[in-house]
Amino acid sequence: MVSSKGVTRLLKTCKVIRKQVKSFLQQHRESSYDAVNLAPDAIAFLNRDPLAPIIATICDERISAKVAWELPLFLCEWLKQQRLDFKPSTICSLEKERLKNWFASHMQDKWPKRMSEEDREDWLEKISDSLIKTCERIWKEYNDDPDSIFIVNNGKLTVPLVYLILRQFPGIGAKKASMIARDFGRNCDWFESVKARLQKRGINLTITQVHFSEIPIDVHVRRVFRRLGFSGYFRGIGSQDFQNLARIIHPKNPGLVDDFIWDLGREICKSPPKCEECPLSSVCEYRGEGGEPGDALHRVLQIETRKGSNISIQQKGES
Repeated sequence: MVSSKGVTRLLKTCKVIRKQVKSFLQQHRESSYDAVNLAPDAIAFLNRDPLAPIIATICDERISAKVAWELPLFLCEWLKQQRLDFKPSTICSLEKERLKNWFASHMQDKWPKRMSEEDREDWLEKISDSLIKTCERIWKEYNDDPDSIFIVNNGKLTVPLVYLILRQFPGIGAKKASMIARDFGRNCDWFESVKARLQKRGINLTITQVHFSEIPIDVHVRRVFRRLGFSGYFRGIGSQDFQNLARIIHPKNPGLVDDFIWDLGREICKSPPKCEECPLSSVCEYRGEGGEPGDALHRVLQIETRKGSNISIQQKGES
C-alpha cells in the first residue's frame, strides 16, 4: 500500500516526468514516417498505398524499424517483377514458401547482428504466415480494400476501437495495436493518408477518446520506471500500475509517455546507465541522493524483498 508520504513523492516524480515528456514531444514528431529516417520513396509509398502500413506493422518486430517500414516498397517491386499486383488478394494467393524465400533473400544483409539463425528462421516463418493470413482476411472480409477496415461506424472511431480493429489481424499484437491506436489519436501520417482517401468516398474519418490510449510496456519502459523507484511504491509493479502512472503523467494522451520513456531507456537509462546525462536524475531512486548509481535501487530491492515482491530485477546483464 502507498503511504501519504509515498503518494506525495510519486506525484512529484510524475510532475518532473510530465515536464520532460512535453519538452520531448515538442522536439520530436515520432508518429511521422521520417522519424526512422526512411527513404523518400518508401515514405511516399506508405502514404500512397493503403496496404503498405499494415504490412510494415506486421514486419516491425525484432528487426530495425527502418528495415521493416521500407519492406512494403521492396515487396511491391518484387511482385511487379513477377507481373503481380501489390494487393491483399495477390499476396494471400502466394505460396508461403515462395514469400518466405523472398524475405530471406531480401533480409540477407539486413538482419540485426546479434540475431541468431534460429530467431531469423522464426521471424521468416511467422511474418510470412501472418502476412498471408492478414491479406486473406482483408480480401475476403473487406473486399480487398485495406482502407475499409476503418469505415466501421461510418469512420467515427475511438482509440480503443482502432486498437480492436487492428488486433483482428495475425502479426499485430497488443503492443503494436496500442502504439498505432495512440498515434492515430494524434493524427499520424498513416491516419492522415487514410483520412484523405476516405474523404474522396464521402467518409470523414475521426478519432476520439484519445485519453484512453495506453503505454506499450517493453524492457525499456520497465527498466526506466523501475529505476525511478516506482516499484518501491507497490507490491510489484504490474501492467495497470504502468498505465495509471502514464495517465497521471500525461492525462490527455497517456500513450505518448512511451515516446519519451522508451527513448530514454534506449539511449541513456541502459546498462550501464548514463546518469549524468539523464533529465530525470533529480527524482531517480537508482541514482540516489549523493550516492553512486544503484545505491538507492538496492534499498528499494530490500524493501520489496521484505514485502514479498514477486518482481525479478536484473542488476547485471540487463537487456
